[in-house]
Amino acid sequence: MPRKPYRRGPKSRPSSQEEKKKRGISKNQVSVMCATDRVGNVISELVCNGRMRYTDVERLFKDRIEDKSTM
Repeated sequence: MPRKPYRRGPKSRPSSQEEKKKRGISKNQVSVMCATDRVGNVISELVCNGRMRYTDVERLFKDRIEDKSTM
């Protein structure tokens, strides 16, 4: 070809000294849950490190949301 090809994306560099980046939701990231009700009360708390599970969300809202309420 008469011209050099256009390379998309970041330039790759040797990562021998650098720490490899984790992709996706890792234990290095925190999960924060935020909610408001109709009155304007705000809940904002750290749920866990890494990926949220149903048990983590249930523990957060256990005493704050009444049974049989519509979300």
